[in-house]
Amino acid sequence: MNQTAAKEILQQNCVQCHRLEGKPDSRFNLKAPDLIWAGSKYRRPWLIGWLTGKEAPLYAKGYRWDLSEVSPKHPVVTESEANALADYFAEHNKDPRVTVGAFDVKKVTKYEADFGAMAFKAHACLGCHTSRVVLCARRCARGVSVPGQ
Repeated sequence: MNQTAAKEILQQNCVQCHRLEGKPDSRFNLKAPDLIWAGSKYRRPWLIGWLTGKEAPLYAKGYRWDLSEVSPKHPVVTESEANALADYFAEHNKDPRVTVGAFDVKKVTKYEADFGAMAFKAHACLGCHTSRVVLCARRCARGVSVPGQ
């Protein structure tokens, strides 16, 4: 499957909810997460699993938790289509501000980890990020998850 086919899938199935270009906006103005920088935002294995229906929903109450009590079922595609979409994102939807490998979790101090955990809780990130348990920067967010991880 080629990138033309991937773009067709995006236009037929994804743009009704996701934005592929433009400037970031408040989630209260969106139906679903932006895919503007999907090539930088998601780990490929997770993305393929999500697109093929093998990953649990990221948002327990849906992306707009204020409008829904359950996460709506996301459309699924074939493994081949998911790989084509991941390729498309990797080529066309990269965030130029992201430098791969620039963040080294080993350099995070205990203070920074504790502050991160406090901010994560204070800003209600726990309301949406519930798919997996991740130990973030040594111990900053025990029992908290990160999309794509």
